[in-house]
Amino acid sequence: MILLITATPAFAISNQALGRDISLTAAAIILVLVAREAPEKLSFVLQRLKVFWLAAAVPLAWLAFQLLPLPEGSLTNSLWSAASTALAEHWTSGHVTIDIDATFRSMISYLGVLALTIAAAVIGRDRAHAKDLLTALSVGSTLTAILLLVARSNANIGLPAPDSTGGNAMTAITAMAIIANGCILVMTTGQTDAGWSFDRLGFTAFAAFGIAISFVALEAAGCFALSAAALAGIAVQGFVVLVRRLKLRSWQAFSLFLVLAALAISVVAARNPSLIDLADRARPEDLADVQRALSEAPWPGSGAGTFGYAMQMYRSFGLPPMLIAPSTVIAVSAEWGRAALWLMIASVTLLCLALFWATLRRSRDTHFPLLAATVLLVTLCQAFLDPSLRSSVVQTTIAIAIGLGLSQKVGEGRRSGAD
Repeated sequence: MILLITATPAFAISNQALGRDISLTAAAIILVLVAREAPEKLSFVLQRLKVFWLAAAVPLAWLAFQLLPLPEGSLTNSLWSAASTALAEHWTSGHVTIDIDATFRSMISYLGVLALTIAAAVIGRDRAHAKDLLTALSVGSTLTAILLLVARSNANIGLPAPDSTGGNAMTAITAMAIIANGCILVMTTGQTDAGWSFDRLGFTAFAAFGIAISFVALEAAGCFALSAAALAGIAVQGFVVLVRRLKLRSWQAFSLFLVLAALAISVVAARNPSLIDLADRARPEDLADVQRALSEAPWPGSGAGTFGYAMQMYRSFGLPPMLIAPSTVIAVSAEWGRAALWLMIASVTLLCLALFWATLRRSRDTHFPLLAATVLLVTLCQAFLDPSLRSSVVQTTIAIAIGLGLSQKVGEGRRSGAD
């Protein structure tokens, strides 16, 4: 798994399909090895991750719903039947999805991400292994940030363009570098019972460098909104450090966090932005076609993985095919439907709050659940900004980070007097 993490920069700038295949294969192998070598740990983790299973079950159930045979014409887009004839495309009547193969591939990819998350949660039950994975995550993502900065400094070097799949993946992993390095700072500065050894100083210096270079890279790439999201993640980490220094009770700190989060959300909501408005890096002509597609999409969606296929009937004449949505949220809204989108946002928010609550209650190793909580926070923000979460290498990075957080969430170590 460490090799998979450290290969992140290579996956980000290379073929995304290759990265997906390697990630799926690695997830299957790792989970099989874990099940064989540590069945007790696997059973313990699976039994304790109730909130995680709730969040994970929503997309899986919706994927199954889109693939199930249904009465013809009951839940499908009435326009697609006529358009498929004009486009000389086969229409999978009797299913929600308009492309069974694409939706089935999406389900396999999702199961692979789940397997990788569970494997990381089991491996991370050992504190030494968890620290190694966090270090690898920090190093791999920081190297990606350096590559992103180099790519923006010299356009002729051959690295992915800013608006390409690889370019979006690099910016997403750079944001993850800020969060991972922030958690390392929380870990090193929170060791009040230990002296400042050479290793501790080295970890702290590298983490500070990683945060600085990642912010510079995001600014150079013009990802100002993503920088703000990453800064919000760092602010949450600082909030945790502060409340622990003040020795606030868990419920007091959690209540204060909810109030501050509600204020931040209200400030953003006051602008009343739409899903289209938030994807500010997309071309206006693309947004106009997407707006038309979303307004006519059926409530169950067109099927996971079918955005480029479905956009053929909405694309303006003379424009090239749109294979990638302007943002992940737009893609999910079109492919899964608005109901599934808000269900997924609610379940991810619930998981994020559960991890944050676990962070406040633990007496040690708080940086692991804090890593997962802040990664989910930044991921949720980024889903509205660009399509980078559709990248397999980004999904792999997020899955391992969440697995690390879950590994320590299910453990012991509750703070005395925390309640």
